[in-house]
This record gives sequence, structure tokens and C-alpha cells, in this order.
Amino acid sequence: MPIQKNLNVAPYYDDFDPNKNFYKVLYKAGYPIQARELTTQQSITADQIEQIASRILTEGDNVVPGETSFRSPVPYVVCPPLPKA
Repeated sequence: MPIQKNLNVAPYYDDFDPNKNFYKVLYKAGYPIQARELTTQQSITADQIEQIASRILTEGDNVVPGETSFRSPVPYVVCPPLPKA
């Protein structure tokens, strides 16, 4: 369930609206990242997770106990070294 709080107020200024079909944040090279850019990026990511989860789960589904697994050794591919120029 998405957050129901209005975050388009100080100090967040989150003006993300999924109805605008805006899913990209451009960062200006050579300048510090602004808090508003990060907040917008978080909102875009949260909206995408919410859309995926709403297609997989229904309200009230039990997702606990969550389990983790660790597989060792993990199969992998060894690449030969690149030729030196």
C-alpha cells in the first residue's frame, strides 16, 4: 500500500505524479545532487515497486516468514584474460 502522506511540502517538495508518465530524473553533471532530485527518484522507485507488487500480491497476502537462502559454491564463468595491445 503506498504512502498516503502528502510529501509535496517542506523539506521534501516531492511533486512526483505517476499520471504524468515521468520516470526519469536528470542530474546536472558537476553540481551537487539536490535533495529534491533524490526525493523524486525515491518516489519513482517506490511507485514502480508498488505497481509490480500489486500485480503479484493482493491486499492481505501473508509474506511472512520471509526466507533467505545462500548457495555456495555458485557456478560462474571464467573469462580468459584480454589480449594486451
